[in-house]
Amino acid sequence: MASVNVSCVPRNPELLWGQVRDGHRSYKLFTEGVDENIKVRRSDFGFSKQLGTDEVHGNVMQYIRSAGFEGVFDAANLQLDHGLATALVERWRPETNTFHFPTGEATVTLEDVQVLWGLPVDGPVVSGTWVTDTSNIDRWNSLCQRGLGFIPDDEGELRNGKLRIVSILQQILRPFDEDDDEACQQRARLFIMGSFATMLFVDSNNSDIPLNYLENLWDLSREGRKSWGGAVVAYLYRCLSKASVTGRKGLDGPVLLLQLWAWERMPNIAPNVTYDKNDPYIHGTVLNNKYVLPLYDTYIYIYIYY
Repeated sequence: MASVNVSCVPRNPELLWGQVRDGHRSYKLFTEGVDENIKVRRSDFGFSKQLGTDEVHGNVMQYIRSAGFEGVFDAANLQLDHGLATALVERWRPETNTFHFPTGEATVTLEDVQVLWGLPVDGPVVSGTWVTDTSNIDRWNSLCQRGLGFIPDDEGELRNGKLRIVSILQQILRPFDEDDDEACQQRARLFIMGSFATMLFVDSNNSDIPLNYLENLWDLSREGRKSWGGAVVAYLYRCLSKASVTGRKGLDGPVLLLQLWAWERMPNIAPNVTYDKNDPYIHGTVLNNKYVLPLYDTYIYIYIYY
């Protein structure tokens, strides 16, 4: 029988130039046969309890809905599968922003983020100048006062242009004037910023959220709605590309979205769920909730798989 030489080096290095010797985490997997599970940043269950639509006043929810984040607040938080995330990162190609599977290439699209989480994909792009000058405390305090309705009391609440999540939660738990339109908008921004920190734009320091995002949240009307779905997909691509480099230990970003995408696109690895196919909206406004209790088999599967 003729021998076959198998190599992890691509046939065309001009396309997959990132697959240099020990440059991609798949190289170690190919040469040594093992790879450690990547550490996945996840949203905090304690904070996520405050993000449900039942916990938000109606006058506040109307602004969250107009801005396009109602689906995120309807979506339940699920247990993350670290093994699945690791397997996907090992197959991610940063040169093409796609996964390379034996059956071909695939990737998370705008359609996926719109269906799974209900985020808007139309409208102006989420953009702006990312301010890194952290010494101008007055600027950050002014942003908090105007956008969120408070100025951080403790110096530790605001560091390097980032606001601690616990500060946002403390403000959410405080009473406010439900008939004051400006106060309702500020409260809506608090909830949205909380969803950024815990679900959409999770970073390595997952106890803080950059205040730069506030620049895109001044107009919470339907006319001012931006393509937050596009921003989330772009951020996921960036986080996957960083995590695919050899030596990286963690995966940031909307990892739950990645997991839901894998379950939907590869149903043979998804939890077994039962639902009424005659009622396509039985799980609410987002497909995320197809994998939520009382479908108890979902959690049995996740526990065994992990």
